[in-house]
Amino acid sequence: MKAPKDQGLVLAIFYSVSLVAILMVWLLLPPIVSQEGDEEKTKVKVVKPEEAIQNAEEILTQAEAALAELEKKQEEKTKAGKAQASKSEGKK
Repeated sequence: MKAPKDQGLVLAIFYSVSLVAILMVWLLLPPIVSQEGDEEKTKVKVVKPEEAIQNAEEILTQAEAALAELEKKQEEKTKAGKAQASKSEGKK
């Protein structure tokens, strides 16, 4: 192979074609989503112990009330079921 007369021009063309090829590949790649804006969302909220205890007590009070209501309904169902059973036995 013969050496080109203007080697600088060949070198410039080679680098230009390589640069265009690299840019085309970069354009075809999918974008990367950065997590820079999510730093504010991931911050930990500082809670005072007194507030945490108060919130826990409120939740426990609500849970106890709901449990008592469910137990009351269960007892009513049990009493109603026993009453129907005794009525049906009395008919036989």
